[in-house]
Formats: sequence, C-alpha cells, structure tokens
Amino acid sequence: AKRDAWKEEPFRSAYVFNAALDAMRRLHRPTDAAELLQAMRRVHGVAPDHASFGIALASAREAGDARLFLELLRTLCAEAGGRRGEGGRRGFLVSDRLHSELIAGLGFFGEPRRALRLLSQLLDT
Repeated sequence: AKRDAWKEEPFRSAYVFNAALDAMRRLHRPTDAAELLQAMRRVHGVAPDHASFGIALASAREAGDARLFLELLRTLCAEAGGRRGEGGRRGFLVSDRLHSELIAGLGFFGEPRRALRLLSQLLDT
C-alpha cells in the first residue's frame, strides 16, 4: 500500500535519513537528530553511515551541547568497532567531513588534546 512506501528500498537508505538529519540540524534540533540516528538501525533497519554521524555531531556542536556530542562520539565508536568484519574502523571512518567535525567538536568542547591526537593519527595514515 502507498502508506508503506517508505519501507521500499529507495526510501530505506542512509541518504534519505541523512537528509532528515540535516533538516533537523538546520532547524537547531540536535536532540531529535541524535534520536533519529539511534533509531535508524534499531527501528528502521538502516545502518547510519559516516555522513549520518557527521551531520549529527555537527548538530550537537552547533547547539553547544557537549553532553550530546560525547554521547554521539561513544555511539560512533561502538558503530565503527562493530564494523570490523566489513573493513574495520578505517573502512567506516573515511569521511573528511566526519574527521573535521570530530576535531572541531573536540576542540570546541574543551578536549584539545584528543583533537590533536586524532589529527596526528590522521596525518600519519
């Protein structure tokens, strides 16, 4: 039925969810963005990708919500760690936008050593 059209493959992709995440970011609704990110796999069966995390992290940083940013960082680490059989952490953490968002957010929220360590690790690879 047409009411279930979103369940079809074109609608059940990270691209569609990323558009919704970005809309929430632009509307300054970081908590809603984080909740959607968490629900992507659990409720909708769509795995968040590096862009999903970049958008959600940007939303938390732009809102100045350090607690949410660090919560999303923990989720990102768990997700990346769970993908080892699919190319490992490097296979998931490939996005320049995600890298820059992590570095900017860590610096913004008073974690300059962690930001510099991440930058150093990226420069070494």
